[in-house]
Amino acid sequence: IVVPNGTFATKDGLINIGCSTQQQWESLCRALEAPELIADPRYPDSRTRAVNLDALVADLEAILKRRTRAEWIQVFSAHDVPCGPIL
Repeated sequence: IVVPNGTFATKDGLINIGCSTQQQWESLCRALEAPELIADPRYPDSRTRAVNLDALVADLEAILKRRTRAEWIQVFSAHDVPCGPIL
């Protein structure tokens, strides 16, 4: 189980994010400036994130919609978070 993995809405379009390890998940949270997500009891590991997927997507997209896809790709690349634009 790889969560989060998929397409998410940003301010101006869609981005693909794939965190296959716990380290990538934590890097994503730091890149989003949302370290509280790391300690959130709904998201301690990939399996539990999968169970709480709807809440996770809502939490991530609430943050992702603050910036453009290009801005997030730059931020995520600097934090080694696997991502790419959806064209």
